[in-house]
Amino acid sequence: MHFITNHRERERSKTVLLHRHSKDVHNQSSELV
Repeated sequence: MHFITNHRERERSKTVLLHRHSKDVHNQSSELV
């Protein structure tokens, strides 16, 4: 049970990092333009 919770948390944090990264990339590309 605890393992499943950890896995879910890890997946969620991974998704958050991905979103943050894509947002940074978007900001950089808009600055370049």
